[in-house]
Amino acid sequence: MFEITKEYRFSAAHALPTLPKDHKCHRLHGHNYVVTVCCSSDKLDEHGMVMDFAEIDTAVSSYIRELDHINLNDRFSFPTTSESLAIWLAECLDAIGFGGIRSVSVSETPATKATYYL
Repeated sequence: MFEITKEYRFSAAHALPTLPKDHKCHRLHGHNYVVTVCCSSDKLDEHGMVMDFAEIDTAVSSYIRELDHINLNDRFSFPTTSESLAIWLAECLDAIGFGGIRSVSVSETPATKATYYL
């Protein structure tokens, strides 16, 4: 099995209003997010690749641009957790028929990461 990853970054604000009012994430705050898209294949293509990184960029970049410098709560009706954002991006890529995805990870900080496996 072969695996490649491509990282994307965006900055955005969000709040998690379902948490208790005294929880720091209940209030509006921001993160410098890192999104990692992982693609896998059991064989390499005729170019010796799982896929061209440019193919991943074509599929993912517009979704990342949608999120940059916004309040995520204004964009989504679901809780804007890292887990939910990973699922959202994976579902968007699946809806456009982008194949080969193994997982999507979203990090809010260098010490945290949520991964959704397809």
